[in-house]
Amino acid sequence: MYNNLESALRAQLAGTRVRVIEIAPPMVATRLTEGMAGERVGPEVIAAAAVKALAGRTDNVLVGQAKSLALLSKFFPKFMLSLLNKAALAARKP
Repeated sequence: MYNNLESALRAQLAGTRVRVIEIAPPMVATRLTEGMAGERVGPEVIAAAAVKALAGRTDNVLVGQAKSLALLSKFFPKFMLSLLNKAALAARKP
């Protein structure tokens, strides 16, 4: 799952010792997301994925539900953007 920022950083830092790793988590279980609908994972899950990526050769880490969303976004980008925007708006409503 590549985005423009990650691609730009990789291009700019090519040939240096800096490695760019993208970590795409689903909603993280924090006080900020309490009461919101949807799958939430603990911060320790994200941290473990980051450590695993640093130890290995993986530069793109998709955690939990983000794996499915990335696959769907690849084939249905406009639909997924619309779906995510609707979910974000719904999550903000009291």
